[in-house]
Amino acid sequence: VVITELLSGQTVADLIGDQKPIPATLPVGDAFERLFAARRTNLPVVDDDGEIIGVLTAAALQEVPAEGYRTTTVGEVATTDLPHLDGAATAAEGLYDLLGTSGEVAIVEWEGRRVGLISRSDFTAALDIRRETGPF
Repeated sequence: VVITELLSGQTVADLIGDQKPIPATLPVGDAFERLFAARRTNLPVVDDDGEIIGVLTAAALQEVPAEGYRTTTVGEVATTDLPHLDGAATAAEGLYDLLGTSGEVAIVEWEGRRVGLISRSDFTAALDIRRETGPF
């Protein structure tokens, strides 16, 4: 009940932060800088049409040996088997749906389009803000 109250009035889509997608064709060596600049541990990966196809995580980058930084692409190490959440669902529903999966990150869809990613830490940040400030 407390979570539902803290997230009241918010949809899943409302909690999507500023995410600069990474092209699947980008070498992983260049992706380190993008993650750091975004101050995130995950970013959406997009295909040539700009469609979100998965997520790049800092953990996945760490698995690539240094000699593969220029030859391995983001698309090769991206996680593509992700749960999907409805962006119009309440934030509380989205959190419970994500917690019901084994995933840390989900693709958010709005009217059939993939519009971003949301992670467990995004929900945690929203809850922390609401605890500190109250509903807004």
